[in-house]
This record gives sequence, C-alpha cells and structure tokens, in this order.
Amino acid sequence: MSVPAIRNCLRVVSQVVNLFRNHSNANKIFQETIQEHAPDSKKKRLLRLCDTRFIERHDSIIVFLEHFECIVMALEEITQRTWTISSTASTLHSASQKSEFLVSIVICEKSFSLNLPLSIFLQNKSSYLVSAVKYTNEVLSSLRQMRETANDTFTEIFQVASKFSANLFDYELQAPRVTSRQKSSANPQTTSNEEYFRVTTFIPCIDTLIQNLTDRFIKNEDILSSFQLLLPGYAC
Repeated sequence: MSVPAIRNCLRVVSQVVNLFRNHSNANKIFQETIQEHAPDSKKKRLLRLCDTRFIERHDSIIVFLEHFECIVMALEEITQRTWTISSTASTLHSASQKSEFLVSIVICEKSFSLNLPLSIFLQNKSSYLVSAVKYTNEVLSSLRQMRETANDTFTEIFQVASKFSANLFDYELQAPRVTSRQKSSANPQTTSNEEYFRVTTFIPCIDTLIQNLTDRFIKNEDILSSFQLLLPGYAC
C-alpha cells in the first residue's frame, strides 16, 4: 500500500503480532489479559500479517481489532517490566495510541473486507481469468461507490476510531499539527480532524486500491476476453 499512513499502520500491526508470537513472556501476558478481559473469545492468538496473502491479511486485522483492548493493556504491562522487550513494547504502545494509527487500521478493516470475496475466488485453482475480471469489476463498483460517498462512509469509520480513542486512551482523535513549511498536498488545510484524515488517508487509500485493481485486471480485460473461446463452456 503506497499511502504512508496505511503502510505505517500495517508495519505497527506486524511488529505487535511478532512481539506476542515470538516472545514467550509477552505471549503469557497477552494470554492472561485475554483470559481476564475476554474469556469467551474463541481466538486467543494474533495472526501474522502477510503482505501477499490477502485473506490472511484481512483475518489478521480482524483479530487484531477484536483484541485491541487486550493488546493495549498487555503492551502497557510489558512496558512496566524490566525485560529486554519492554522498550519495544513501550514504542508500540505509543504508536497504537496515535490518531493516525487508529483511523488507518479501521480503514484497513473496511477496505480489506471489500477485497475479501475476490481474494477467496483467486485462491481457487480452477478459477477462470475471465471470471476474475468479473469479480474485479464488482469490487471496483463497490470501491467507486465508497469513493463517491466518501463523506458519509468515512464518518462511520471515524466514529469507530473515535470510540477506540475515547475508550482506551481517553482523548479525541487529532490531526497532526502542520507548520507553515509543511503546507503541501500531503498536509492540506482542513476545517476538522475528520476532514483531515478523510482527505489524507481514506480517499488516497480507496484511489490506490481502485488503481491497483484496474492495472492488474481491467487493463487486460480485452486480452483475457479473447481467451473465452478457448475455455470449456465458451467454445462452440
């Protein structure tokens, strides 16, 4: 993902997952936290964030958000210890509180869920390329609709991120301060925190997804369609 905020968010998620999966002390604290605060949860382990496997990446984000409160509490607990990983936990705990991270991870969950049906289809070895284009067009239609209704769609996302911020960290989401030297396309003048994140993160994310899908599938639609006559069910 070329959007800096989304890329940074996924890097933090990956580092948090690796911390709890690779260090027994961290995992023990995490498991104890889940047992105390989410005993009925069926998923007790965070999933690795795979860059190339989109289904696993979607599942990783879902589980991460499901256990986000426990993750934050476990990181805080580890920070207070004198372990070698305590400084790493402190850095990740601070990163997880940032408004940019909270908004970005909810955007990821929303956007990845739209791509999930296509990802599942593409993992089927018997999938036809022509059908893949059809599925892609359906996803693109949903993404374009989301882009057209960006104001309303992002309001819902912002509200979810705001609840995380208020409930876990007791503060409102805030756009970063922009100095006069930083006033550029990446740091636009906006009238609200919600507008800032919509313009700098949400819309670029959706635009990037649309462009990526178009480049990979739709630009080759004519070529793929020409193979229809060679496929079972299409040949005369």
